[in-house]
Formats: sequence, C-alpha cells, structure tokens
Amino acid sequence: MNLEKVYPSNIPPEMWFYCIASVFIIVAIATICFFNSPKITPSIKNDFIFGLLIVTFGFIGGIAALAPHKNGLDILY
Repeated sequence: MNLEKVYPSNIPPEMWFYCIASVFIIVAIATICFFNSPKITPSIKNDFIFGLLIVTFGFIGGIAALAPHKNGLDILY
C-alpha cells in the first residue's frame, strides 16, 4: 500500500489491527526483558522510567516511519 496515495480513513482495518497487535507484542517482549534483568527491581520509579522510554521510542518511531511520506504527517495528526 502506497501511503502517498492513501488517506488514514481509507487504510484497511486489518492493517490497523496488525499495527496495534505488533505494538502490544513488542511492548510485552520489552517488558519481559526489562524486568527479568537482575539489576532492575520492580518499583514505581523503574516502572515510570520504563513507561517514559516506551512512549518516547514509540513517538520517535512513528515520526521516523511516517514523516518521510507525502501525507505521512496527516496520518500522524
């Protein structure tokens, strides 16, 4: 699918589902790796830091993946 010719409202629901499911899988794997580290103990501080990292990487990743396309910023909005 060419993002330069498709608007967000025309993207198939299967593609949205695939993207959302892949985010859940990536976050689950990152969570398991993060908290299975012997140096990291579950605490409010570590959970907050982990959440900030996930949000930051997701935001930067979304911009990096979509911004180069012609209507990529429309999809981000």
